[in-house]
Amino acid sequence: VNLYTKHFEESYAIFNDLIDNKGVDDCKTPFYGGVASVLANHHANAVALLALSKRKNKNAFESRYGLGLLYHEVKNLRGAIIQYSKIPDGFESEFFDFDVVP
Repeated sequence: VNLYTKHFEESYAIFNDLIDNKGVDDCKTPFYGGVASVLANHHANAVALLALSKRKNKNAFESRYGLGLLYHEVKNLRGAIIQYSKIPDGFESEFFDFDVVP
């Protein structure tokens, strides 16, 4: 609920607790934790969580797209291309977008 009510820092803390202390071990929890991390500006943690989500589900295209954008942001173009190349044509993200800044 905190994620959707824009309480990003609280959401980030809850997802980290679920993963680190409660042992939740599915592919969706690290994905939503990664989303919360991005929104709370904890990008390094977002990379780790999205990579974990992707590792648990090879078809986690949202995770791959988010990782690609985060790698792109820090100019890790090779890493971004690897993630983007694994996403099928026609994919549209429900969670991530980007801004072009001049």
